Amino acid sequence: MFLPKHHQIENEYYVTTKDIIKVLSPVTGRNVSRQWVNQMAQVDGWRRYQFNKRVVYWLRDDVVKSIRKRYNYRVG
Repeated sequence: MFLPKHHQIENEYYVTTKDIIKVLSPVTGRNVSRQWVNQMAQVDGWRRYQFNKRVVYWLRDDVVKSIRKRYNYRVG
């Protein structure tokens, strides 16, 4: 996935909605919808960017850890 160099920061992750769905669907045992991801992003306050009509979430390390903890799964 192409991202501008100045956005590549240590301990921070960029994931697309598709990435999140791919990771969380098997973990939650149900199909995770785009709408659900967007809702979760709003609740957790994920930073959202749009690159070439593609939505990318910028997740700080603590957010990723909270997702891992919540779903007991490794993201990224």
